[in-house]
Amino acid sequence: CDMDVINFLREKNIPAALFMGGKWMRTHARRVKQIMTAKNCEIANHNWSHGNCALLSPEGLKAQILWTQAEYELLREEAKLDDIQSVPTLFRLPYGRSSESAIKIINELGLRIIQWDVAAEAGDNSNMKRAKKSAIRVANMTRPGSILLFHANLVPKGTINLLREVVNILQSRGYEFVKVSELLEMGEPEVTWDGYFTKPGD
Repeated sequence: CDMDVINFLREKNIPAALFMGGKWMRTHARRVKQIMTAKNCEIANHNWSHGNCALLSPEGLKAQILWTQAEYELLREEAKLDDIQSVPTLFRLPYGRSSESAIKIINELGLRIIQWDVAAEAGDNSNMKRAKKSAIRVANMTRPGSILLFHANLVPKGTINLLREVVNILQSRGYEFVKVSELLEMGEPEVTWDGYFTKPGD
């Protein structure tokens, strides 16, 4: 986990949804429990081992989701954090991929699937000149209600540089950040039955 990203979000009080895999949560339990205490972050489900929802069997998909929910519940209980949500309510599709039958299963398990409309990273942003250029591209794609996709797993590199620049530009343009769960309550979400990475059906 790229703690520079997490620490930046915390220091600047930038709300974020962190979609975590259950297996990663188990192997990084101490770190997850620390993140759980961050009031600006909400933890969401990203499958147990990043299984592709379009390829998993119904039984396999259910197991990936429910194991992750259980891991979250266990860590929440160990950390004695009764004041945060009891289980994740949001789900992000690994690889952005799914099928209509998988979407139905995920919804039946009580999770809302969250896609994004701005895939922020497009390569290594370790170089600040590149990060600044990339940030302008990301900011220009952003519109009110946008969900921006970043990664905090050190792949690709330089995400923290890009994130800092994007936040600076968007705040200078008058944008405010909210948690995804809050965003869903602010208007009518756009809905598609296609899994996708940059646009429905890709």
